[in-house]
Amino acid sequence: MNTIPNLIIPMRDGARLAADVYLPSEPGPVPALLHRTPYGKQTPLWIKWANYFAERGYAVVVQDVRGRWESDGEWYPLVNEGPDGFDTIEWIASQPWCDGSVGMYGASYGGWTQWAAARERPKPLRTMVSTAAVGRWFQEMQYYDGIFRLESLQWLNLVGGRTTQDNSLIDWRKTFEHLPLRTIDQAINRPSQVWQDWLDHSTYDAYWREIRLDDDFPGIDLPVLHITGWFDGDQPGALFFYRGMMSSSPAAAEQSLVIGPWDHAGTRVPHRTFGPLQFGESALVDVLELHVQWFDRHLRMRSADPMPRVRYFVMGPNEWLEDQAWPPATSAAHDLYLADDAGSGRLSEAVGDPASQGYTYDPRDPVRVPRDPDRQYRFTTFFETREDDDIERSGIECRSDVLVFETVPLEHELVVAGRSWLELFAESDCVDTDWIVWLSDHWPDGRSIVVAQGQLGARFRDSLEHPEPLVPGEVYRFRIELSEVAYAFPSGHRVSVAVTSSCFPLFARNPNTGAPLGGDDHVKVARNRVHLGRAHPSRLELPVLMRARLGATSSTDNASDSPVASRRGTG
Repeated sequence: MNTIPNLIIPMRDGARLAADVYLPSEPGPVPALLHRTPYGKQTPLWIKWANYFAERGYAVVVQDVRGRWESDGEWYPLVNEGPDGFDTIEWIASQPWCDGSVGMYGASYGGWTQWAAARERPKPLRTMVSTAAVGRWFQEMQYYDGIFRLESLQWLNLVGGRTTQDNSLIDWRKTFEHLPLRTIDQAINRPSQVWQDWLDHSTYDAYWREIRLDDDFPGIDLPVLHITGWFDGDQPGALFFYRGMMSSSPAAAEQSLVIGPWDHAGTRVPHRTFGPLQFGESALVDVLELHVQWFDRHLRMRSADPMPRVRYFVMGPNEWLEDQAWPPATSAAHDLYLADDAGSGRLSEAVGDPASQGYTYDPRDPVRVPRDPDRQYRFTTFFETREDDDIERSGIECRSDVLVFETVPLEHELVVAGRSWLELFAESDCVDTDWIVWLSDHWPDGRSIVVAQGQLGARFRDSLEHPEPLVPGEVYRFRIELSEVAYAFPSGHRVSVAVTSSCFPLFARNPNTGAPLGGDDHVKVARNRVHLGRAHPSRLELPVLMRARLGATSSTDNASDSPVASRRGTG
């Protein structure tokens, strides 16, 4: 192989972006692969990947994005990646070592750089492998359905200088407590115009619409391999791009989706475990080989068999299943209603009697997920850091400001595959508050393992663009989207859903005052109440998969049409 370090690529506005080029031993021209990153083109993992692809006959270009590391220009996240990606692809295609065809790869922000470039429609771009791609703006990073993701500050600090910053130098436990949010960037000596802009744009306005791809998929005619994981924080973005291509792209028939039992880092470096969940050797997918198979087919036009349209991992039986679509056509919505059972919360297939359950949410004492904030975004382990310490939540579900509703122990294995929703009828005595919900597997030993989570700012219940304050004491309907999953709840376990109003420090605390985001350190205690029963049928909508599809499921599992345990013998 031949490596050309720090090659300068000119942009249309005169900016000069730096890239390392890895050429294969065989004489060119050959297809080229492009990876654009804000994390440094000489990150060891990127070098490993580039060498792997070059050894298999591809020219590989790893580029620092504008304003980062050895590329000049001003660094402002998200907005420059389309034009810069277009210019880089056109330049690559004109080089003597390239045969005129270019593919892209990358994960997380490196996924976004692909989609931003694809929107510009560079002719040499023929295909992409998009891994854990961020991009469903205002419903993923920065904000999730109106709730601000406080950990965005750690990312901004990580990439806040020209080189990557060491986040371990900051006391994040103390920092996250800081109010108001408007000055938290100054508290860490990292004044950030981007931070201020994100706080200023606290609704789904033109700032976010202009960079989202909602209307651009009809013009993106590319085969794409999409990769994400059940615990990937950027799963919403990855599936947003997949669904956009499937519904609108001329290349809809050439999309493939792989979803494994991985977190964000695991989409690049898969693991066989996550928290207490054990997945076995089959979880250790060779993602580099997946890339090569995809690129060989779509850049070299080799006659390899096409990949399955959808390949997804069902946790529990630990099986990979294949399908023509996601979610599977055999996955059907099944309602479990939230009910009161002598003061406890119950999930039942029947709508219960009218009732309500309430709690007090104090922003000064929020629900704190069991996560080490100092661990987040350490550059030395950024691409291999496990994020599995917050999925066991039995310790916080006993709090008085967390409502828990659960089935009785299941008589038969229950398999869900797809997206769950929680339809909540609720009120607050404040003009605003948040709803945080998670779906859990309650084990017989008392552990509560989170398999999906969702959240919604109450003022955004009808529109992300035009939020409306609550009328204190009035009951509203809230429809809350949870992350997607394929999971088998074993017999003897309970399906559980928790409802609360904070999830700190993943999300900023709602002060319940209705004040503009970030500018006030005043908070108000909220008394929130969930309504149940026939007039207000709060319900969990589960995507239940036909159990017969799983080889690990016994034939006796089909003895009952009901996926929920009978109450017989439960007292």
